[in-house]
Amino acid sequence: MCTKTFGLMMADGKFVKFDEGGNTKAVDALRKSTKAIKIVFNYWRTGKTAGAIKARVTGTLTSDILNVESVKTD
Repeated sequence: MCTKTFGLMMADGKFVKFDEGGNTKAVDALRKSTKAIKIVFNYWRTGKTAGAIKARVTGTLTSDILNVESVKTD
């Protein structure tokens, strides 16, 4: 997987970056999700976004960094 940093687009349009541990948890969650794997693979193959990967993320927001406790993809 090429991407090593992740974040979350908030409902108000603000993008919040994950902390280092959150990045690892995001990679693990993506690897466990068949739907997410298909979306990511299709993006790598075509360069076009076929859909959004929705996730439930819990953690504590500190400034513009989210200290992630858990990530679960839908």
